[in-house]
Amino acid sequence: MASADQLPFEDGSFTAVSSIIAFFFFPDPVVVLRELWRVLDPKRGRIAIYTTAPEARGTPAAPYPLATRGHFYGDDELVDLANQAGFASARIAVREDWAQLLVATTWA
Repeated sequence: MASADQLPFEDGSFTAVSSIIAFFFFPDPVVVLRELWRVLDPKRGRIAIYTTAPEARGTPAAPYPLATRGHFYGDDELVDLANQAGFASARIAVREDWAQLLVATTWA
């Protein structure tokens, strides 16, 4: 078992990494994204982060008390976090009522 901010893999080990409904629990998302960037191939690496949108707080998708334990990010904020972590390209690829899909690459 490993922590998302200290993955037990060598630099550039993967071409893709995904996170499904876990991202909003990470206490320091930029640190986690930097770690994901580290384990990605610099020329072919990509991430897919599927997370719960702010509008879902208090709904069946993120009921209380669960909704008080995570951080919900707006679309622009998610893209900015990926940019801060060093990803060359980041965007919201899919936006649903209660979810967002952030995709980012290590290359431009």
